[in-house]
Amino acid sequence: MPKNVDTTDLMVYGHEAWIETEQSDYAPGETVNAVLRWGHNMRPDGFCRADEFQIFYLDHNGEKVLLTPEKGNGDFYHIRFRAPDAGVYQLIAIYNNTYGHDGNDNWYEGVRRNLPLSETVTNYFQVYTTVFSIGTAHGTVPFYPESRIAFFLEDWSSNSEILRFRLMRDGAAEGLVSTTLVYFDGTEYTEKMLLTDRDAYCCTWLCDDDVQRPMLRRKEYPAYLGRCSGVYHLRRCLCGHDVCAALFLRTICVDAVQPGPRCD
Repeated sequence: MPKNVDTTDLMVYGHEAWIETEQSDYAPGETVNAVLRWGHNMRPDGFCRADEFQIFYLDHNGEKVLLTPEKGNGDFYHIRFRAPDAGVYQLIAIYNNTYGHDGNDNWYEGVRRNLPLSETVTNYFQVYTTVFSIGTAHGTVPFYPESRIAFFLEDWSSNSEILRFRLMRDGAAEGLVSTTLVYFDGTEYTEKMLLTDRDAYCCTWLCDDDVQRPMLRRKEYPAYLGRCSGVYHLRRCLCGHDVCAALFLRTICVDAVQPGPRCD
């Protein structure tokens, strides 16, 4: 993997970020230490332009508390802030950018008016989250509606043996849909697909272990915006709009021990 290389634009090939915290529980007033990494499925690959990201946590009123990342001594960013009042919180980063494709595997940042020769123009909207608690071991995770897709942890506990997610899309449950689960034990990766049930739930059993490692849940959806004509000339979209299509991606990374057999 390249080091000290800006690979932000590789999001057009599937790169994304994830947020790791050094622990799941903090005391009120303690410093929360988190790290923002960039790559694909927890495999670091260069660094991202974090100054183009929006990073924040949601307070008890659902309001954003904006945070500023600091470049670490490596391909990652530190996110440090004073722990708020007791409760369960989401730490969220958003990257929203648009690229035009010329049909020859060349991508350019911008919209149609700036890239008139692009065959297609796609908006990439990515949301990365993690969950932590202050002064409590469990609670309900606040629902953040800005992303069109979300992994919703209805009842989160930092010491649970089972993680149970619900996949939501545009406010509705997404049943019988596959998601990607990635686990990194510090040396090797485990990657597998999990299918949500008819009610859009899926869960992972966590084995007992002395060391907690990050686990990532990832899902992306292509979405044609409904206004694209679908008419092409010499492979170029003739819809005339600044953006032809969109790709929405959501990741949630939690501190967990090694995932075991699927739970029913």
